[in-house]
Amino acid sequence: RTKQEIYFEGDYSDAELEATRRLYAAEVRFVDEQVGRLLDELTAMGRDGDTIVVVVSDHGESLGEHDYWFEHGRHVYEATCRVPLVVRLPDDFEDRPTPGVRHGDVSLVDLVPTLQELLSWPSEPMHAPLSARGRSFVPLLLTDSEARGPVFSEKVDREELQRAVQAKAVRLGDWK
Repeated sequence: RTKQEIYFEGDYSDAELEATRRLYAAEVRFVDEQVGRLLDELTAMGRDGDTIVVVVSDHGESLGEHDYWFEHGRHVYEATCRVPLVVRLPDDFEDRPTPGVRHGDVSLVDLVPTLQELLSWPSEPMHAPLSARGRSFVPLLLTDSEARGPVFSEKVDREELQRAVQAKAVRLGDWK
């Protein structure tokens, strides 16, 4: 079968689907363990007090939502658009926010301007193309404010046709 048939037919047995979910959960646990090792090593080296750690994914994964399996491509459903984003600031960071979950929407293009602000790096002309597309989410880290404006996402399929956009979405609060 072709890749498209495998991903979109949806004719998997319950046992195959459950096995895939278990494998995916194991993959998430493995990544969690590796991030833990990194944080432990930073502590052991005495570098946890001066290191910003960012863990993020480039996409989510669909495991049966909307009868859509094992792919993160053709649609802009929440399972594939919402991704984990963890920011760990150093313990001695000035104005360090209280750890916890934040609820406002951010985009991956917001990472560069956020890190520029956290590190007090100027937005120099050579960095302008990257930072100009995003907005710092430092205020969200500090106050858990939800009013941020629209967040855009798109699916670009590079296999079938070079840079052909198949789907775009705009999120503004609860609206998509």
